[in-house]
Amino acid sequence: MKMIRAKLVYLFCIIGLSIQIYHLTCNYLKFKVRHEVTYDYADQVELPTIDIIIPMVVTINLAELFIRYPEQMTELCKMHMNERANVTIDNYFSECANEVKKIASMASQNLASFIKVKDINELTVDPRKQIDYIQIANAYVPAEQWKMKRYFNGWAIFLRISCTKQATLIANNINIVRSYEEKIAILGHSFGPYFGIRFTSQFDMPVSATSAYFMIIQKADKKLSAWVRYEKMVSSSLPNPYETKCRHYNKLKTLSDCKVKKSFHERFLMKDIVNEWGSQPEYFGFVGDPSKIEEIKSHCAESSIECEKTTYTTDGEINSEKVKHTSGQIFIKKPVTPTMYLIVHPESLLSQYLIFVGIIIGTWFGFSVFDRLIITSTWIGSKIITKIRKGRESTSSIKLFTIRNSYIFWNPSLRRTSD
Repeated sequence: MKMIRAKLVYLFCIIGLSIQIYHLTCNYLKFKVRHEVTYDYADQVELPTIDIIIPMVVTINLAELFIRYPEQMTELCKMHMNERANVTIDNYFSECANEVKKIASMASQNLASFIKVKDINELTVDPRKQIDYIQIANAYVPAEQWKMKRYFNGWAIFLRISCTKQATLIANNINIVRSYEEKIAILGHSFGPYFGIRFTSQFDMPVSATSAYFMIIQKADKKLSAWVRYEKMVSSSLPNPYETKCRHYNKLKTLSDCKVKKSFHERFLMKDIVNEWGSQPEYFGFVGDPSKIEEIKSHCAESSIECEKTTYTTDGEINSEKVKHTSGQIFIKKPVTPTMYLIVHPESLLSQYLIFVGIIIGTWFGFSVFDRLIITSTWIGSKIITKIRKGRESTSSIKLFTIRNSYIFWNPSLRRTSD
């Protein structure tokens, strides 16, 4: 009877133990995460990479474009002006050009319906030549210390400005920057009446959405000053199997490369996709079959987030007073908000899982798993040591041998007689 009771109690303990370990294991295998948000005021001021966006109608030679595409340009003018207007090359600037530039983004989208890559290469102003000077703190930065790279899509030109020196750290202490009237850099330019600026990571591709930029509007005969500032956020996630399922890749560049590759085979470019300057054939346009465009978008859709991502938010204001300089000026202000870090950690570590398993076993069976492990490891260690000792004794260098007639061997007189 006692044996039956003992077995029933043992069975009950095993069932309870199994249920608890099962639920614990299921929860661990979900690989849930916890989020941590921290803020940090940096001791050094950083000047991130700068992207400039200029709508196509602002930077392209519209008069030359009218000569190449008279019908399309006339329709463009009528679309945004009086449909009865009689537009010719002689009255183009007085009747159309200035009006079209007032609605630069919309007109540039319509322009993408008929221009080619060749027109962009030949008729647009090089934005690198529109940078008059760059000043950090109170010192002008030589041109060789800056890297400027051009990009384009169907309706805009992009200019990326990045410092070639280490991480663009421009001051060792934030207190030093206060002596520069809260501005850390000045960008002198002649970009024209409508353009945008944003701060970004040097590893990301330029984006075409104007909502990501601080857009600046100014009259052609009036140079204004703009004050811009950034906020920085750094996020870190965990890859599969954790629930964030991030990937170690550059999402924007991967999606862009995928769409460019797919559209290249169809012999056209998607108008919103940003391309490196000189990377596409000149005869390509930006109009394709809508069904093909949707097919490309669905094929290149990617939902996985990046494991490491640095994001900048750009904000600013425009000073309506006319500047005394011949160039427009962009003042980059010192950030006033701390850097935000969004870090993801595992909710349960393997070490924690093993600890909980040991606690459950100890609770149900009344012994310490740690003590059992120590006893087992000690027993295994003693067996190994014993085996090693036996191996050493069997391979000893001492050799034993037997001498026959040992009495004769030790008695020389007997040895002579026998001889």
